[in-house]
Amino acid sequence: MKKIHQPSWIGDEVEIGEGTRIQAFAFIPNGVTIGKDVFIGPHVCFTNDPNLICKGKDYWKKTLVEKGAKIGANSSILAGITIGENATIGMGSVVLKDVPANEVWGGNPAKFLKRKGKWAIIGLGFISGRHIKSIYEIGDELILTCDNDPSKGATFLDWREMMKDERWKEITHIAVCAPNYLHFEMCKAMEDKIVLCEKPLALSSGDVKKLNARYEELKR
Repeated sequence: MKKIHQPSWIGDEVEIGEGTRIQAFAFIPNGVTIGKDVFIGPHVCFTNDPNLICKGKDYWKKTLVEKGAKIGANSSILAGITIGENATIGMGSVVLKDVPANEVWGGNPAKFLKRKGKWAIIGLGFISGRHIKSIYEIGDELILTCDNDPSKGATFLDWREMMKDERWKEITHIAVCAPNYLHFEMCKAMEDKIVLCEKPLALSSGDVKKLNARYEELKR
C-alpha cells in the first residue's frame, strides 16, 4: 500500500510502487518512476528537464528510483539519473549523477559516503539482539540468520548450509554469537568476510598460531 502525504505535487504519469511512502511537499513531475518500498522525505524535489529553462517534453529525461531507496528531506534530484536499490540520500543533498545500489550519498553536490553492509548473524541468543539493533541503526541490512534452535525462526539451522545460499556472496559482515568452541572453525571458513566475533576467537595457542599464519599469508 502506498502512502502519500499531502500537500504534494505528483504528475499524473508518475509510476509509484507498492509500499512506497512520500512525505508532504514533495514535487515529482512526469518522467519519474519510483519502485517499491521507497521512502521520499518532505520537500524532496525531482526534475524532468535538465535545462534551467524548460524547453518542453521532447527534452525531458527519465528518472528512476529503485526498490528500497531512501531520499532525505529537502533533497533535489537532477533529471535523467538512477538512484539504485536500497541506496540512501542524506537530507539536503543535490544529486547530479547516478547513485549505485546499497550506497549512502550526501552533500551538495552529493558524493559517496559509504557502502551499506549486508550482514549475516549466527546465533540468535541474548547478545544477537544488540547486534541486530545496531545493524539497523547504522542503515545496514540483515540478510541471513542462523540458529540450531528451530524456535528462534532463523533463516537456517546449520551455518554451513547458510554459506551455500546464493545470497551468501552478497554478505559483507558476519556477527558470530555462537558457543566459544565453534568460533575458530566458523571464522576460518568465512575469512573473505568481515567477522565480528563475540567472546574468544580461539581457545588454544595452536589455533591462534594458525590464524596468525593465515593472516600473514593473506597480506602477501
